[in-house]
Amino acid sequence: MMKKISLILSLGALLAFTACDNARDIDPVDRLDEELAFQSVSDLLQGVDGMLDEYDPEDVITFSSRFSDDCRIGVDNGGQAVLDINLQLDPGRGIVANIWNGRYRTIGRANLIIAAAENIVPAANEVDDYNFALGQCYVIRALSHLDLMALFAPDFQAGSLAVPYVTVVDAAGEPARNTVAEVVQFINDDLAAAGPLVAGNTDITRVTSDVITAIRSRMALYTGDLAGANTFSTQLINAYPLADQLQYFDMFRDSDPTGPADDVEVIWRFRRVQTDFFPGGMFSFGARGPFLEVSQELFNTLDADDIRQIIVVDQESASDFPDELRVGKYFGVPGFPLLNDIKAFRVSEQYLIRAEVQARNSDLPGAAATIKQIRDARYGSAQPLPSYANLQEAIEDILLERRKELAYEGHRYIDLRRTTDITGEFITREEALGDCGGVTPCSVPPSDPRTTVPIPVAEIAGNSNMVQNPGY
Repeated sequence: MMKKISLILSLGALLAFTACDNARDIDPVDRLDEELAFQSVSDLLQGVDGMLDEYDPEDVITFSSRFSDDCRIGVDNGGQAVLDINLQLDPGRGIVANIWNGRYRTIGRANLIIAAAENIVPAANEVDDYNFALGQCYVIRALSHLDLMALFAPDFQAGSLAVPYVTVVDAAGEPARNTVAEVVQFINDDLAAAGPLVAGNTDITRVTSDVITAIRSRMALYTGDLAGANTFSTQLINAYPLADQLQYFDMFRDSDPTGPADDVEVIWRFRRVQTDFFPGGMFSFGARGPFLEVSQELFNTLDADDIRQIIVVDQESASDFPDELRVGKYFGVPGFPLLNDIKAFRVSEQYLIRAEVQARNSDLPGAAATIKQIRDARYGSAQPLPSYANLQEAIEDILLERRKELAYEGHRYIDLRRTTDITGEFITREEALGDCGGVTPCSVPPSDPRTTVPIPVAEIAGNSNMVQNPGY
């Protein structure tokens, strides 16, 4: 629960945190002494490294992949993730608490660094590092809140309840939920503050100006800001090429554990080294032993000529294990099976955002042409131009392309929930293909509360101002 969560920073500072009720500029009533943890610009930079380590894309990837329709029970499953495959979602689930608590821990780190920086005067040769540390904190704080809103807000209407936007270090408060409109404004404020602080950085394992644009683009799509989504996605499309087939393969089959072989379309990636959790561990035990596999339905969408087939599915093990569909996106690097960086933003997502904007703006031929660009790159040859008779056909095809392109990157659950008003569907697993866990029916209709993630039970119990999502 937010009022009682605490964490140890890498520099030894104990922190608990919360937010003000619908306000961000009220001094905390129980502010901890940031000066004890951070006394120099060097300390701030170390704190930022800890904050980036704290931010965990894997928890959203895990939930989205397991709870949607992209996974099935693996041959070596011993009970792992069975509740997710069986579509069990309630406020007491650990996977719910992990996302909520994890993001607010990251936000707490960012807030502590920002507060501490107020008491540090950088030397002339430290100003750039000082600014860069602050800028990364603002961006991570913004992105963490966007992640939370994407899962815990019942919808993306401006007046709907979202999540508390936390900007202070406070061990005693009990925050109420901000509205979607308020969270969007706060995110935009943080990104605007970060912009000049990170300008000039080109290291894609840290925050860049393009990362800020990518976050804005994703948020604009979620919240129906079609003009903004078009502007931001187009800006990035003009700056980054789509990977060809070889580059795409190299992007996900890192040949060096210190970094990918080809970053041509990567906007931001989170480094993973051998001392970290191995991302492939979301689906498998070590080099062998998948407890979750690629769903048969997802596999059936992938053609042999599509480079994504040998990335989504571990083809290198297929000859030895012909009856298995092992998740291959986090295949690993030589000597380190299951160890790959997490690609947080790629330009292909921006093409998909632009296609959806075009479709929603009734430019169906434009949407078809944009989808064709992705398919041409992934097949390595010109593909047929899609033809959409109406918005529903276009959105369903765009969702199909998002499913293939962004598989196991944390998008599927959010994509399904935000388009139910057009598709008339939410989660539809194929029982006949063996993709259900053990419970049938193994689908979830759009009217079900599980289209939204519940607020964790501990947060409800410990925060008298917290309101649970409908249906839980």
